[in-house]
Amino acid sequence: MKKILTVSILALTLSGVTFAKGGKKYNYDYGYKSQYKLAVRKNPTIQQFRIQLQENKIAMMRELAKPTPNFTTIGKLRNERGVIKAKIKTEKMKLRYEMDKATV
Repeated sequence: MKKILTVSILALTLSGVTFAKGGKKYNYDYGYKSQYKLAVRKNPTIQQFRIQLQENKIAMMRELAKPTPNFTTIGKLRNERGVIKAKIKTEKMKLRYEMDKATV
């Protein structure tokens, strides 16, 4: 009897917490996130970096498709990929800073 009572109380508590959060249904940013996503999507430098990432991925896949791939080349490509991703993050940080500065 105690086990059934404990389990039911636990289930009610968890369901109450879930409903209290509201899930991802409600957006309290009032459109800030959607504006940021749109600005990131339209930013030409970020688009260029994404194209570079895709080219890098294709070059890596070509190297891996060879019968004897050169792993030093693959290592260099992976390092370049990391640098490009860091540049994208930096550009996003700049964009967010500019958006925050404009709203204040």
